[in-house]
Amino acid sequence: MANLTIGEELVLQEHELIHRNIRSWLPENGGSTTSIKPHSEEAGHTLSQGAENAPLSLEQENERLRKEIDAKQAELAAKQAEIDRLMLEFCPDEMTEEQKAEWAARQRPA
Repeated sequence: MANLTIGEELVLQEHELIHRNIRSWLPENGGSTTSIKPHSEEAGHTLSQGAENAPLSLEQENERLRKEIDAKQAELAAKQAEIDRLMLEFCPDEMTEEQKAEWAARQRPA
């Protein structure tokens, strides 16, 4: 992988694990779309249930997972912004030009 931060690697690993689980539920891979359950508790996730306690469809679960990934990426971006702010305040000489350029690219008017 090309220069990913630890947080980005974790999000990518979680994303790959989710997709591996989803693929295992597909009928062509021996799964069943009527009673979707992860083949492994490796991720520690369970599928969301609807109001009648029925499993969500693959599309609904995929959308839920996309929103969860988006939220994690936003959380990661906020943490990176805090790290950058602290580095600029307390140790700007230790920031690489690449870090400074990435910080500058993420700036928005207040």
